Parts: sequence; structure tokens; C-alpha cells
Amino acid sequence: MDTIKSDNEFDVFYFLTCSIFGFILWIIVEKLLNYNNRNKNNKYNLPKGPSFIKWFSNYLFNFYDLKSSTTTTTTNDSNNKELIEDTSENTVLKWFNELNSDSYSVSFFGRPMIFTRDTMISKYVLSSNNIDSYTKPPDSSGVLIRLAQNSILMSEGDQWRYHRSIINQPFSSKNVKLMIPTIINTVNKLINHFNNNNNNNNNNNNNNNNNNNNNNNNNNNNNNNNNNNNNNNNNNNNNNNNNNNNNNNNNNNNSIRIDIHSYCTKLTFDIIGKLSIGYDFQSIDSSDNDENNDISKQFDFILNEMIRPIRRFSSYLPLYNDMKLFKFLNKLESIIKGAINSRLLTSDSNNKKNNNNIYQKNYLLDSLLDDNVKEKDIIGNINTFLLAGHETSANLLTFIFYLLSTHKNIQNDLYNHLIDNQKKKMNNKLFNGELNIEEEEEEENEEEDYQSIEFVDWVIYETLRLFPPAPMIGRTSINDDILNSSNNSNSNSDDNKNNNKISIPSETLILISVYGIHRDPKLWKDPNSFNPYRWKDIENVNNRSDFIPFSSGGRVCVGQKFSIVEARIIISKLILNFELSFDNLRSQPFKIYQRATLTPKYPVFLNLKKRD
Repeated sequence: MDTIKSDNEFDVFYFLTCSIFGFILWIIVEKLLNYNNRNKNNKYNLPKGPSFIKWFSNYLFNFYDLKSSTTTTTTNDSNNKELIEDTSENTVLKWFNELNSDSYSVSFFGRPMIFTRDTMISKYVLSSNNIDSYTKPPDSSGVLIRLAQNSILMSEGDQWRYHRSIINQPFSSKNVKLMIPTIINTVNKLINHFNNNNNNNNNNNNNNNNNNNNNNNNNNNNNNNNNNNNNNNNNNNNNNNNNNNNNNNNNNNNSIRIDIHSYCTKLTFDIIGKLSIGYDFQSIDSSDNDENNDISKQFDFILNEMIRPIRRFSSYLPLYNDMKLFKFLNKLESIIKGAINSRLLTSDSNNKKNNNNIYQKNYLLDSLLDDNVKEKDIIGNINTFLLAGHETSANLLTFIFYLLSTHKNIQNDLYNHLIDNQKKKMNNKLFNGELNIEEEEEEENEEEDYQSIEFVDWVIYETLRLFPPAPMIGRTSINDDILNSSNNSNSNSDDNKNNNKISIPSETLILISVYGIHRDPKLWKDPNSFNPYRWKDIENVNNRSDFIPFSSGGRVCVGQKFSIVEARIIISKLILNFELSFDNLRSQPFKIYQRATLTPKYPVFLNLKKRD
């Protein structure tokens, strides 16, 4: 996060310099393109929208100034808080609201871009039947091409089908279940890390208390040399001071303050490293300031580079951060190549038996090697898994813990649900003779505990609705087409009959606002409220056109099962061990912004109080 702040001033200067020349060139090219395309575009029926300059300047101002913040207001239901993100009101939802439309278009050098929250359009564009008709847009930043060129993320057509076929098997329900012990062990490591920090804090507090007591005793001894009245007064004051010190220490007892986003990033990155290539990045134990050794921090830098507006010029101009970017990418690639070589050396069964201390089971690299996948394809898909598997999960968990920390009634309900769930499992095992009364609770088979936890799933779904990992899904039309939309399409057509039809030329960029769909008041009651209970009566969660946090259709996220199971385990473990509260004094206003994913702008500080 600090990298963004340090680079912003340079970015603004660099961008303004380029913009002076770019703006002049843009006017010339725009005039020529408009002249050549005016008659052509007349036959298409595009929704109305702002000019490109108006739209892009609004995006830039909000990206750099980040005037947006999230506040909470209490609705009629005193337990139900409404989230208001100025970020989304100024950017994501701004033009939908101003134009009172579910779709709007912006012309970029004569090429139309259509932004939509229309579920009819999103369902059609993302459908399995249209995989080859609507492809993913090119990577304008140049970072993804370097990171995951030969992968399921960046491929199309038969090449994409090939990558999908080799990636599906590692993420099957059977394999996801096998991943659970690794997830549990890594979460336990994080909890132990928190407990150790808490013990250190308590030891420091005890030392401070001893010092205070010694000072007070010295003061008392000195005061004994004075008259009795002064001595009594001093003793009373010292007792009061001791009481105050004890109260302060009790408030800090069994409690630590952490940046939850930082730790969720470290946790999910370590999990992904172990599961994908059998490599422990040891991010949990690394310092927040040690960027050179903390791979998760380096990935954070790479993701931030992807969204910097200046990156759009990276194909033509060398950029200030290029050397640092390529250094981190090369380091990541060398780690993956090392893991590949390690696997090849221990690939036969004899070596595996004789090198148990070296060989670690994983669920992606081994599968790719068994299928004789080329090294460049392995590296691309591993990078994709590391990117998508840790970044989206870390952000989801951060949003979940933030929401729970600011909605104590829901956090308490979740905790009670988890306790009741544990008791039911214990009682069932006792009843069936599977567990003796003398046995410890730890003897339970934890893998079975995380196949489905109802209230935990509601919390996950509701957070995915409010803060979808990928807030925008882009597709490019290969051919001219007609999109059937809702009646609220704000079409340019004067014909009422065609108001719900949008005709588009080839190479139109369709940007589906998942965030907009999930916050649409026509689709969701109290759309800005964090209300997990709404999911109690919702069926077929994965087959809804108005809930697409993992996309939909043929290119739906291959790792969604893993993501849900991982979140269940981490949420359950942390809530059972700690009570969460948002640190209003130390935290900056909660802000979100969009890079490859929707992410918190600033550190999110929470107080974790150990439960009895």
C-alpha cells in the first residue's frame, strides 16, 4: 500500500507530461476516426453515455485523489447498518445513477465501450455458447502478459480449452477436500503467531507493572520520612495509580492490534504456495517492511502496477518501476522453476519415500507434470493460481472480518452458531460411539467439519455480494451482434420497439459491472446493507444471474470451490479464537479501490481479543 503513495506524485507528473502531447494527438485522431466511422456507427443502436474525456477524467481524479470513503449509517432496523462507499458512487455507479440506466457507452478513439449492470446482457455475454464470440480483452498494462501469458487466464479458443482441461482436475471436489489439512495447519500457524505476540505483550505489561510497583514503593519509602498526613495521601495516590495501571493493562490483556489485510494476504499466499508447488513462502513470519524477502509484498507491488494509468503507455515508453517489476517477476519465476526441478528429482515413488523431508505433496504442479505440460505453460498457470488464489481470498477475508468487526450482533450470532455446531458434532459422535467422553475435542476429524457450515456460508455470500473479488468483467465482441436488454437501457433509438435492443459492432468492449449488479436496488432489498440472513431463503446460489462473484458460464472461476472452503476454515478458526473489533483510532477511513480485484486502499486495523 505504501508503494502506491510513493509513486503517485511521480505518476501524476509523468502522466500530465504525456497527456499534453497525447491530448493533441487524440484530437487529431478522434476527428479522423469520427469522420470515418460516423456513417458506420449510425446503423448501430448504442446506449447513451458521457464523453470519453468526461468519463476518463472522472476516473483519474478518483484514482489519484481517492476522496472516497466508506461510512455506515443505521437503517430503520437498529441492528442493520447500511454501507455507503463514496468510491463506487463516484466511479462504478456514477453514470448508472446519473443516466438512470443499466447500460451506458463511451467512445474510445471511435471504439465503443459499453458498461452494463443488466443481468440479461451479462448472462448472454458470459454464457458457455458465447465463449468464442466474446473473448477477454487484451492486457493494456502489459503486466499480465508477462506474468501469465501461457495460462488459462490469458488464452482463448482451443488453447483455453486445453488449459481448462488440465486445471479442472486439481480443483475437483475430491482434491479440494484433500487440501483441507494444509489449510488448517497454516491457519493454526497464524493463530499461534497471534497468541505468541499476545503473550509477549502481556509480558511487557507485567514488566511495566513491576517497574511501576517498584517506583511506587520507593516513593512510599521516601514519603515515610515525611509527616504522617503526607504519607497517607501519597499512599492513596499510589494506590489509585496502581489501580489505573492495572485497568489499562487489563484492557490490553489477551488483545492484539493487527492489520488484518496484511495478515490475510500472508496467510492465503502461504496456503497457495504449499498447495500449488509445495513451497512455503513463510510470509506469516516475515516483517511487513521486508519487501525484498516477502513474496506476498512483491505480488502486491505487481498488482498495483497493473492498474496504474501510466502503464497504458508501457509499450511505447520505459517506466520508472519497470526494473523493480521485472526483478520481482524473475524472482517468482525462478522459485517456480526450482519447484519444478525439485519435483522432477523426486518424481518416482522410491525418491518420494526416501526424501519425505524434501518432497511435499501439492495439488497443481504434480498434476501438470503428470500431464507432461510444457514448462512455460506450467509457469503461466502457477502464476495465475498464485495471483488469483491469494489476492481474491485475502481481500474477501479482509472484507468479511471488517464487516464482522463493525456488526457485533452478526459476529456474536456467528460465534454462537459455530459453538452450537461443535457441540452437535461432539454429541453425535458420543451417541454413535465414535468418541469416548475422555477424548479431547482435538481428536475430531476436522476435515469433515468444513464441508458446509450454514451461517458461515451466508456471511461469505453476503460479503461476496457487497464486495465481489472481480468487480468488473470485460469481454470483446468478435462480430456485430444484438444484445437484448432490460427496458432501462437508455437507448439512442427513437423507436420504442427497439429500446430494449442494443446493436453493437465487432470489437466492442463490454464491461459487466458485477459490483453494479450486486448493488442494484431493483434486484436486492436494502442492497447496501450487510445482511447475511437474507441468504436463509435463497436457493441455487450458483445458478443466479444476479449473483456472479466468480463470473458465470463457461469461464466461471475454476477455483471457486476451493475459495469457499478456504474461507470457511479461516473464518471459523479466527472467530472461535478471537473477538474482533474495528480500531477506529488507529485506522484510516475504510476505502476501497479497484485494481485486478476490489481491494482495501489502506491498512484495516482490528483488535483481536482472545476468547476464554
